[in-house]
Amino acid sequence: MWYAQTPRRRLGQMIMDALVAAWALGWIWVGQWMYSLAIALTGPARQLHSTGISFNQTMTDTANQVRGLPMIGDQLVGAFSNLAGTGSEISSIGWDTALALERLSLALGIATASAPILIVVIPWLFLRVSFYRRAAAAKEFIDAEADLDLFALRALVNQPMPKLAGISDDPVADWRAGDPIVVRQLANLELRSRGLRIPEQLEGPGATSSPR
Repeated sequence: MWYAQTPRRRLGQMIMDALVAAWALGWIWVGQWMYSLAIALTGPARQLHSTGISFNQTMTDTANQVRGLPMIGDQLVGAFSNLAGTGSEISSIGWDTALALERLSLALGIATASAPILIVVIPWLFLRVSFYRRAAAAKEFIDAEADLDLFALRALVNQPMPKLAGISDDPVADWRAGDPIVVRQLANLELRSRGLRIPEQLEGPGATSSPR
């Protein structure tokens, strides 16, 4: 059971879930914006890569054109080939720089979004799982009339005195005497604090008059 059975608490849980979802989506958007901002820095590196390729191609074509020249052809081919190699190095530097900046941009975007999301989601998830476990255990346990007595006792231990006084002037004595109305109201008070109601098959006198 992910949500409480009592309307007020269920509404509060739904509002909290919506706020957490909005918080997460907002920071995901911020993370994407940060990634887009950082990825723009790869533009010069990519341009350097393209320039290196173009320079390499130009020098290679020039070397092929002067290859047939008499006497100096071979020397020019060697010079232009060396220049083509320089273009390859420039292209490689640009490519490696662009890849590094892409990885950095991705890491920056993830870090920007994940840190604030986790700060909120981890406590929220802990509370929701804790509620689910406690509510599920209580719901599974209360399946007989005698179980109401146990939850009534827990109410005497856990619930604030003003709420107990609103049920009876002497709730302990009435519980010991087995007063069915007081027992049901006490049990209902404890169950509502867990977001539960008394099961319909166990509804009886006093169940509907207990405080919210």
